[in-house]
Amino acid sequence: MTITDGNRTQQVRDYYQANDITFDLPFFDNFGDNYTVVVWVNGYKQAGFMPVTLSDQYLKTLDIMLIPDKPGFSFVNARWDAARVLYSFLGSDVDNPTGATRYDNLLDQTPKSLACLLNLFEAMSQIARSQGTPLDYIKQLRWDAPYAPA
Repeated sequence: MTITDGNRTQQVRDYYQANDITFDLPFFDNFGDNYTVVVWVNGYKQAGFMPVTLSDQYLKTLDIMLIPDKPGFSFVNARWDAARVLYSFLGSDVDNPTGATRYDNLLDQTPKSLACLLNLFEAMSQIARSQGTPLDYIKQLRWDAPYAPA
């Protein structure tokens, strides 16, 4: 981790094992309080934030999420049984085994498409309408031929 103040003076440069760290940094009461924080962990992309403006009135918290060098998808909590419960329209046009096969084929053959689809569904589930969410208005998802792209 590297922490540099607004005067471009390096205040911290060290390795830490913990993921929740508190620092006692100098307070200048001017532009010197605009800190830059950079974090790096082996196997992850470097990340940081600036300005992190310090105050003598309150504690400043900074959360930084690190992205793996080789990111991937995890559908552990998004298998067919869970998806069918959350998004019943996914298999509303077919029986359960056919829906499971179709979903598993999408997961195996085009995981990026499935991740996109699930992200859209989750975003739609967070939009409050006068009655329900946009997901409540979807009755069926057509994704087989002739409706699916070739």
